[in-house]
Amino acid sequence: MATIDSEIDVSAMKTRPLEGNASAIEYFQLESFVVPRLMIGLWQLSSPAWGFASKSKMLSQFQKHVDSGFTAYDMADHYGDAEIIFGQFRSSYSGPKSTFCATKYCVFEPITVTEDGMRNAVSQRLANIQSDKIDLLQFHWQDYNNSQYIRALQFLQDDERVAALGLCNFDTKRMEEVISVGVKVATNQVQVTLYQEFLLLDDGRPGTLILYNHRC
Repeated sequence: MATIDSEIDVSAMKTRPLEGNASAIEYFQLESFVVPRLMIGLWQLSSPAWGFASKSKMLSQFQKHVDSGFTAYDMADHYGDAEIIFGQFRSSYSGPKSTFCATKYCVFEPITVTEDGMRNAVSQRLANIQSDKIDLLQFHWQDYNNSQYIRALQFLQDDERVAALGLCNFDTKRMEEVISVGVKVATNQVQVTLYQEFLLLDDGRPGTLILYNHRC
């Protein structure tokens, strides 16, 4: 999972050599956080069809990733126990490096958007990751014919427990609509295939484009 910025403070960039490797991890500024450009995606925890490992092995691998500088994890409310396992790791991790949690709240079925409903969704994410704040909450909305996604994002933005608010799989038209009503969009996570050519246009707006692919 990689990230591309349309505007970035180069002075905030940091690199650190990988242990036993001549290459380096590149970091960038995402709101108030400095995170590696390559995030560890936990999508494969959504189903045993992608393989199985014991929780102890998962936690051990988390430890190895973080110790090597890969401190940013991406997950979602429907990725099986991804949030819970990450929360258990972060609460028990005693190393010197801080971890970054990017999770998602995804609305696939019709709902009536209320402030209480949005706060409850945030509360569930926090309970799972064992934290009092979400570093980056990414919002997915399935049906654009239902324009309540704007109101939902406004409620999420007003929630003091969300440090940074992003989008997930929003098209350009709806992203611009959301920005036009005052929602501060930190990121938009979209799918990219490694088998097709694609063009990324820099429109001059601050923000980060997060790219994901299940083969990455």
